[in-house]
This record gives sequence, structure tokens and C-alpha cells, in this order.
Amino acid sequence: MGVYKRGKTWYICFQDPNGNIVRESTKQEYKKTAEDILRKRKSEVAEGKFLDRQERPIMTFSEMADWFWENHGKYKKANGYKAILDRLKKFFGDRQIATITPEQINEFRQHRLEEVSDRTTNRDLQILKCMFNRIIEFKRWGKVVDNPVRYVKLSKERNERIRYLEPKQIEALLDHASDRLRPIVVTALHTGMRRGEILNLKWEHVDLKNGTLYVAESKSGEGRHIPISSTLRETLMQLPSRFQKGYVFPSYLPSRKPGAKDDGQRPFTDVKTGFAKALTDAKITDFRFHDLRHTFASQLAMNGVDLNEVRDLLGHKSLTMTLRYAHLSPEHKRDAIRRLDDAISIRKKAGDTRTDTAKNRRKRQAS
Repeated sequence: MGVYKRGKTWYICFQDPNGNIVRESTKQEYKKTAEDILRKRKSEVAEGKFLDRQERPIMTFSEMADWFWENHGKYKKANGYKAILDRLKKFFGDRQIATITPEQINEFRQHRLEEVSDRTTNRDLQILKCMFNRIIEFKRWGKVVDNPVRYVKLSKERNERIRYLEPKQIEALLDHASDRLRPIVVTALHTGMRRGEILNLKWEHVDLKNGTLYVAESKSGEGRHIPISSTLRETLMQLPSRFQKGYVFPSYLPSRKPGAKDDGQRPFTDVKTGFAKALTDAKITDFRFHDLRHTFASQLAMNGVDLNEVRDLLGHKSLTMTLRYAHLSPEHKRDAIRRLDDAISIRKKAGDTRTDTAKNRRKRQAS
């Protein structure tokens, strides 16, 4: 109970007449002013004037997002939590959480669907729903008794898009990629790694001697090892960053932090512009960087690699996501039929005639 500071702002903490803990931002930078506000709140509680104030929570959405990150989000293994919270804060801003309606949440949903897939939009809404559930569970910021997200229907996820490059298109893309972009594209094509995983890859996780690299942090929250192909090994061996410790693909831009060392060990991030130019020059349309991951998986499936092995290389937790590449592997089904044929042939050679047809039996009887 009392005053405490977050960043430059002072907050106050006290009990309402029902014994609930109330935390409130004073929006002040001076402790003495915050103490004066706290004394005023305590007087309102004593005089019974604070009950009306508690009918509507005074917590803003930005404050809720910050609280959720500090108490829940930063402990999650999966990547992307912070980015999603920042995106939600940008949309809902300083609206009081009690005033946020299902209509406003649906407006956010429609806005996101114009930019990203159904799956990504649903993930944002699921985290938003979790935020409100936590606030309701802790009952710290007034009478938030209902979750507005529960009235918004999630989109039906469609994961049928598999856009991948043919060998000639891959060659054209590499020919038109800049010297800076080409090794990044080669890494994506030969590992199936996501863009973030590639750009955050460090030399300490690359073992050229044994031919493996390690993805320390993936979307699933689990690491994985990926074999290094001869083409990828040759590409990595030519990178100047190999002789330095740090990122495989560093930016080499001066650090903007005051007093920080400029050792060039910041990850490269400006991929979008160069990749778009390479696609235009190679005359490739309707293609995203993430589709290089689909290209990797599709080429494996079309060359007869078992889907369980494809799943391990992609880092999928279950086979469900990997199964969308199954139709690209007709040889996989043919192999299953060949095995059945071999099994039947063995039984026939051993004298088992259970697989004979009635027509064949009549022919033998006639002879």
C-alpha cells in the first residue's frame, strides 16, 4: 500500500471499502503529488465517496497490456508476444478497458484480416482474450466482469496456400538477388528456417565441422538441429562474418544507443526491399519470403522424403501442419502400394491362394 514508480510515472495503491486492492496511475512524475492524490483517495474511501468511482475501471488498455507483459507475457516461450501486445496497444491506446466493446474488437479483427492471414489474426484475438481473462481473474482494477472478446467469432483458418518455386525460378531468384541477400535466400532454401530464425542465427550455433546448425529459439518455443547441405556450407564459408563472433548475417550499422560499442553485432533486418526487387527482376509474382520455407518443404516432399522427417526439419510440433505437403509426394503413396504388392506376392509364392479370384480358380479346375 502506498506509492510506487514505473518508469517516470508514480502509481498509488490502496484498498476500497470492499477490501479490494486498487492500483491507479497518477500520471505524475513527482512523488509528493502522488502522495497527495493517495491521501485524497483514502479520504474518499473513508467518506464513502469512492464507491461510485469504482463502477467503471480506471485502467487503460495500455496499462493492462503492460501489466500482462510483466506478469505473464515475458514468461511465455513462444516468440511474438511482445510484438502482438504492442500492436494491440497501438490500436486500442488509452481507452478504458471497461469501455471496450465487441464491436471495437471486431473492427480490430477486420483491420488485421486486411494485412495478415486468418491464423495470425486469430492468434492476436486469443491473446487479447487471455488478457481480459487475467484481469477478471485477479479482480484488481474495478468491476470487469465480462470478456468482450468472447462475443467475437474467430475466423475459419485456411492453410491451403502452398506457394513454392520451381528449380528454374529458384535459379532466377538467386541470379537477381544482391550479394547481401543471396546467402540469406540460400539459407532459407536449404534449411526451411523462418526469416526471424535466419536473421537471429549466430555463429556459435553453426557447426561447420559436423555439418549442423542449431535453431535456439523457434516459433514453437523449442530448439532444433538442421543438417547443413554442401551448397549451404560453401555459402557460409564465404561470409566475412565467419571470422567474427556474433550474428551470421550482421547489419554492421553503428549502434544508436549512447555509449554502446559499435562492434557491428546487430542482426540484419532490411530484407523486404531487396527481396521485393529480386522477385521483380526475376519476374516472380505472388511470392513472400515465408514461401521459401514452403519451397524447402515442397522440394523434400516431391523428392520422396518421409513427412515425419519434413516435420522435424520444419520444427512442427505435430504432423497436422506438415500434412499439407502430402499431395506433393505421389511417390509416398506408390511406395505404400508397392509394399502391399510385395506382401501379397510373398504369400502367393508360399502357396497361399486366398488372393486368387474366382475366375482363376475355374481356369485351374477346367485344366
